[in-house]
Order: sequence, then C-alpha cells, then structure tokens
Amino acid sequence: MRLGLLMCGRVAPAAQRAGGDYPELFATFFAQHDITLQQIDLDQGRLPDDLDAMDGWITTGSAHSMVVDDLPWLADALDLVRTLVAENRPYIGDCFGHQLLGRALGGTVERTSLFRVGVQNYRVTARRPWMIPDAETFRLVASHQDQVTVPPEGATVFAEGPECPVAGMAFGSAISFQGHPEYTPELSHLLTLDRRDRIGEDETQRGLASLDRGVTQGLVADWIVEFVRRSVAERSRR
Repeated sequence: MRLGLLMCGRVAPAAQRAGGDYPELFATFFAQHDITLQQIDLDQGRLPDDLDAMDGWITTGSAHSMVVDDLPWLADALDLVRTLVAENRPYIGDCFGHQLLGRALGGTVERTSLFRVGVQNYRVTARRPWMIPDAETFRLVASHQDQVTVPPEGATVFAEGPECPVAGMAFGSAISFQGHPEYTPELSHLLTLDRRDRIGEDETQRGLASLDRGVTQGLVADWIVEFVRRSVAERSRR
C-alpha cells in the first residue's frame, strides 16, 4: 500500500529524539503493515505531481494554526483536500489534517481557551465498517489548541473526547482524527515540556499525568489500513 505523506509542519526538534519527524513516526506507526510512504512538503508550497501514484493520502499535524497564522500554502492545501474528496481518493487527516478536512468541506475550526495535551480517551459515537477490530474507545496523544467545533454538513462524527466533541470525522473517502495516531507517550512528554510556557502549568501537569494510560496505536493503525483498503476497492468499482 502506497501512502502520500502530506507534510503540514515538523515535529518540534526537542521532541524528535523520541522517534524522529513525521516520516519516521508514521513509518514506525505502520510497522506491522506493508506500507510505503512518500513525503510531499505542503508547507513548502509543494503539491503531488500524480494523484494516481498513491493509494491514499495522510495529512500530518503542524505547529502552525490555520486560525491565527497567515499560511501562504493553506489555500492550495485546502483545494487539494477538496479534490481528493471529490475524486473519492482515500484521505486521512491527523490533528491539523483533521482541521484541514473540516475547513475544506465547510466546517468551522476555532481556537479554544485551553491546550489539550497528553493521552486522551476518545469514545466511538458512530461505528464505521473499517473499525476492525471493533472498539468502544481508543486512546491517542493530543497536542492542540485549535479544533473543529462545527463539522461539515454531511460529515459523520465518529468519536468524541474530553472537551473535544468532534474528535473523529468521516466524509465519503475521508476520515480524520483530532488526536495524533503516530505520537507516543514518550514524544508527548518531551513536546509538552517544550511547550510548557504556552500550555500553562495546570494543563502541563494534567497532560504529563495522563501518559501512563498508554495509547492504542495498533488498533488505530489497523483501522486506517482497513479504511484505505476498502476505499481503494470501492473506487475501483466506480
């Protein structure tokens, strides 16, 4: 399976010693599956040359904010997401990529009063066919202040979390997670300490205390691969 890794930013240098940047983190995340990743630097103004070259597309997280930052590459990124969805190409949004999907399809992304950091417990609110194996909850690392507050019309919200009612969305050939499937608790520890002044001491301590819960990376990796497999098969029948 070939997946294009659409880079919207870089992991903070202080946290990269816990697993590397996004290409390395996703390679580890998908280690139990036969996945080939190709990096495309959206945040450097680059776009895919050939959409047919990949079976699916993953958009990474980012330290940037589409709410408060002036991002010269954002308009092209939004157009790309709309094209992928319109052409029924598998798309997986990850944190910033989740918000990108929301905004691209007409939803609302807003800045909240608190950072969400550490391991979050998300509840499945709408069972999807690609959720194999089945689960009522899953745990991922979060690191965000912006989030989707109003989902796009026609989207299915399949997960919610603490103070994050739109933690997972599905729309046609696209799914997205507000959490970071590829982040580990070790990386979250370093990243939270690095951003402690921005996060605030109370949220920092809450986030650090949550890390012992662990994450369900294997479960979510299985879900994503099954989603892409089903989406590719469905597109081939059209």
